[in-house]
Amino acid sequence: MVDADADSRPVRSNTESLLAISTLPLPIPRIEHKEKTRERDIWFMLTILVALVGSIASTIYYYNAHETLLYSDSHSHLGIARRLFDSSNPWDITQLGAVWLPLPHILMWPFVWNDFLWHSGLAGSIVSMTCYLITACYIYKFAFRLTRNGAASIIGTSAFILNPDVLYIQTTPLSEMVCAATFMASSYYFLRWAQEDRTCYLSLSAAAMFLATLSRYDNWALFLVFLVLVGVISWVRHLSRAELLAHIIIYGSLASFGIMLWFIWNKVIFGNPLYFQDGPYSAATQNSAFLKIGQLFTYHSVFLSIKFYGADVVQILGQAVILLAALGLVAYLIANRWKKETFVVLALLTPFVFYVYSLYSGNAIIYVPGMEPTTAVNPLFNVRYGIAMAAPCAVLVAPLVASLRIKWRMLATVFQIVVLTTVIGQAMLTSHTNIVLEDGLHGISCEIPLATNRFLAQYYNGGKVLEDNFTSRVDGGEAGFNFRDVIYEGSGDLWSKAIEHPARYAKWIVLNSNPDDLVRLHMEINNNEFLTQYTLVASDKSSTRLYHLKSDPLVKVHSIPDNFLSEYSKCAIH
Repeated sequence: MVDADADSRPVRSNTESLLAISTLPLPIPRIEHKEKTRERDIWFMLTILVALVGSIASTIYYYNAHETLLYSDSHSHLGIARRLFDSSNPWDITQLGAVWLPLPHILMWPFVWNDFLWHSGLAGSIVSMTCYLITACYIYKFAFRLTRNGAASIIGTSAFILNPDVLYIQTTPLSEMVCAATFMASSYYFLRWAQEDRTCYLSLSAAAMFLATLSRYDNWALFLVFLVLVGVISWVRHLSRAELLAHIIIYGSLASFGIMLWFIWNKVIFGNPLYFQDGPYSAATQNSAFLKIGQLFTYHSVFLSIKFYGADVVQILGQAVILLAALGLVAYLIANRWKKETFVVLALLTPFVFYVYSLYSGNAIIYVPGMEPTTAVNPLFNVRYGIAMAAPCAVLVAPLVASLRIKWRMLATVFQIVVLTTVIGQAMLTSHTNIVLEDGLHGISCEIPLATNRFLAQYYNGGKVLEDNFTSRVDGGEAGFNFRDVIYEGSGDLWSKAIEHPARYAKWIVLNSNPDDLVRLHMEINNNEFLTQYTLVASDKSSTRLYHLKSDPLVKVHSIPDNFLSEYSKCAIH
């Protein structure tokens, strides 16, 4: 249909048309947004710089002090990683074991093949340092998503970065930093999904959770919490039942894949999907020995479980940081009440609930100075578990700093300085106790110096070493032999043959008085046949004894420096 008035309209000249266009409002560039983005990037880069300097400086300090390998678990983690290609069964994937989750050991593979990095422990330190930096980045990013305040975010992150116990643990081959990095990565992407409702972030959170569940069992609890929250948040958004189920399936299938793999691994390799929980090397089995002698003080006591773990967290983080985090949580809840992301913030407290339950059920044991009864065998044991709350508390400090919204910018700056000074001051006070380091120096967790290691370092000239790797604690890395020279319970048929006819296969035999020592259980060391074949050459107060095959000449082949095994010498248990 033709417009009847079209021909009657006046025709505009080109000049008039241009004048009309020139009067239209032009878009104003968002300079303020760019400035805020640039400011945020500066705070984030400063966070990375401070964390990097702290990581390197503390590692250099503790390495030079021979304190990065104080924990016996550090040697075990390095050993598990090394045995993949250095064992009597090289490239046997079953060397990953069944109790400790595999991710920390897999991450060490690119480094632990190097003898220097293995012997020094730096193969594990590199992994922990990297995860420390990743954790700091995700703490900042999580805090910024809550506050939109760069200064508040870096101040909160500093409670983690500057913590002396965190700085020490990130120099060791222990698994706490791998756990923290995957914990914060999964939490950050879950927060973004809660805020933006974009499936890609839910998938990223699930992928990070897959890694998290393969780092430490702490994160299995977080997986369950997030799985529930996927349903809760989807329901709050009034999604259809089909969409709600789709979200649960998307998250649950990927995030739980690591857990399913671990069940399958234990079933296929050890014949029991729960071998990691009730096998002979599990935490529950080991803690049952403490229960029998009345040393598992928190068992079936909710009050003592909360008291012990709460005291542990306070001694690691300090009362001031705990107070700031508590006030920050209150400030956030008052400002946001029950927004969708509030559920994610509360989920950060999962490690506290997990460890309280673990202490209550007997799956964990902690001795904290000032908390343990006088009957305790030692005032320090597993205190590093409190580090699990370092990242969550650092996040919660940020909302407190950002909560002061006033017109006088100077007063807000003063408040930020006061909080930052408090965090730094608390870190300085905590450094005087540093109970995580003290546990490695004097607690039950320390690596006991062995006279057998010293003897082997001087006299080992080849041949197989028969030992129960779990109980003997003879460290081939320090004694001068490789794991391929060790016959142990993971050596398959060679282990069975050596136990039956030791003189045919082993030049050295390590025995321990531990009633669970498998070599001791199979060897009749007092019968004439054994005594005619082997002679006792070394023993120490840890009840470890070293036997040598008589038919092989015993010759001192190495001289060792005076500071040999100095990284263990500070252990007070001799």
